[in-house]
Amino acid sequence: MKHRQEYKARGWWKVSTQGDCEGRTTTQLGTHYGYLDEIAFQLGGQAYYHLNFEAVDRPIPADFTKPSVCVHIQLGIDSGTWDLKSNERVDAIQKILAGRPVTVEESNYYASVVIKKSE
Repeated sequence: MKHRQEYKARGWWKVSTQGDCEGRTTTQLGTHYGYLDEIAFQLGGQAYYHLNFEAVDRPIPADFTKPSVCVHIQLGIDSGTWDLKSNERVDAIQKILAGRPVTVEESNYYASVVIKKSE
């Protein structure tokens, strides 16, 4: 049985997205520190389908320029969210982002959710 990593809203995140429409390549968007939702909104304009987040131990902060207000995100496979039903995945990610100024909705992309700024 694969160990499930505990995810928290704030931390170091390695972020990537598909590099083409078939998902055969991956574009690395860097390693970023902060709240998952804030990073997702900042990088949302670079997402092909969704952003993939993997928790990592430490690295270098990013310089954000043009934020998004709505973005599809996907946690790493070790989060245990890939095997959930869409509404269960929304609930799981809402728990991670509890207290953050975001709403979480179902996504039509595999193992993903949509997060929206709610300010």
